[in-house]
Amino acid sequence: MVSAPVGPLPSPGGRGPGCGPGPRPLTPALAALPQPLLEWETVILPLVDGGGEATRDPRVGQSEAALKFKGGCRGALTAGTQQADPGAPGGFRGDGDRRPPGRGVRFVGVNASDINYSAGRYDPSVKTPFDVGFEGVGEVVALGLSASARHTVGQTVAYMSPGSFAEYTVVPASIATPVPSATPEYLTLLVSGTTAYICLKELGGLKEGKKVLVTAAAGGTGQFAVQLAKKAGCHVIGTCSSEEKSAFLKSVGCDRPINYNTEHVGTVLKREYPGGVDVVYESVGGAMFDLAIDALATKGRLIVIGFISGYQTPTGLSPVNAGTLPAKLLRKSASIQGFFLNHYLSEYRASMDHLVKMCTSGDLVCQVDLGDLSTEGRFTGLESVFRAVDYMYMGKNTGKIVVELPHPVNSKL
Repeated sequence: MVSAPVGPLPSPGGRGPGCGPGPRPLTPALAALPQPLLEWETVILPLVDGGGEATRDPRVGQSEAALKFKGGCRGALTAGTQQADPGAPGGFRGDGDRRPPGRGVRFVGVNASDINYSAGRYDPSVKTPFDVGFEGVGEVVALGLSASARHTVGQTVAYMSPGSFAEYTVVPASIATPVPSATPEYLTLLVSGTTAYICLKELGGLKEGKKVLVTAAAGGTGQFAVQLAKKAGCHVIGTCSSEEKSAFLKSVGCDRPINYNTEHVGTVLKREYPGGVDVVYESVGGAMFDLAIDALATKGRLIVIGFISGYQTPTGLSPVNAGTLPAKLLRKSASIQGFFLNHYLSEYRASMDHLVKMCTSGDLVCQVDLGDLSTEGRFTGLESVFRAVDYMYMGKNTGKIVVELPHPVNSKL
């Protein structure tokens, strides 16, 4: 679904920070669409605090269902600016004042690649301002006409959609996964969990007895790579940065945690695994990538799912010893392959459903870090996303970093 809403929704008692009158300009992504897609029908949405206009894609409720989610005040975190979310497409069936009990808390996830997306590296043609964030968990407050076949108002769903750093958002019903409750554990599965699951399933070639090295193993996606490899009967090695993280890795089945601040990763691998490792799940890049290449066994494979050590540089890359790489791969009949989740979306729905079942049954640990141990405390509200990103790049997190968005009692949409 494509929507280009105009006319800000007022917050209870007045407009929120950044809200302003008048229409909101089309984003660059919308402006680039073929003109027939930009023919909108204007409707009036009933609002508690007065009227507001919004535009609606005439196809909503026909060819593609849409959901509107709620987790707090009307707001959005936008690359280049912070502004209020101007609302949602019309044609929705909302719940008015009949707010189900228990609704209120919503969470958004922080990913290492958020910094790449906001820097324009995923799509250099997109200029600021544009919405950022990839994932969230929320409760449905309104439905497109055909979305009611699968979803209901008040239902909790998890969703992966660009622009998710927002307190209200609109996503196609087809990408919303029902989950048992609005808890952050389910959010960990959307990007981090599915990346590990699909990557290892499609590219890992995991078999019982294989040796698997996971870098940044105590992070958002590393925790799942460790557990899934262990469930496949593999011997799992995981790198991390503290004794606390080592203890966590042991608790989820990691056979050999390596704290690289107290042990040299290359030395440990050469001494304890002289035959090399069969699979590397690599997300750090730079020097860690070089060490992992050297540690590959004959016919070993290294899967690149990221290179966080370089994301804060001007190019987004960290240097590697590429000059000798062809010779190293040839000598071992080894291979390197990249994995980008967007190229495996045909596997996404089934994988997400499977992971939700594993999480619900307790068969999968979904470690969440809400920043309680950070200097300024828990990550609460969109304004704390900046702190959460810094926290991640300082290597402080254990598990997936999640930001909580509080639900104002007086909000009625």
